[in-house]
Amino acid sequence: HTLSLSLCQTLRLYPVPNVLILADRCESYKLEYEGCHACNPGSFAVGDGSFLVYYPGRKHSSPIELSSVA
Repeated sequence: HTLSLSLCQTLRLYPVPNVLILADRCESYKLEYEGCHACNPGSFAVGDGSFLVYYPGRKHSSPIELSSVA
């Protein structure tokens, strides 16, 4: 893919948010970047039914599996 330099500012997030939740078909992950908790719960529809729960007070997310909830 090519990146148009005239549009690169549209890919910036300023100010940096406290949390950024990206939901797509990639594997589940979470990371901290410059004070922002970024996570991707992964695909709920094609996965094993697991998802992430975000706790704003702790700035933390934890994976949950449906089998552990039932």
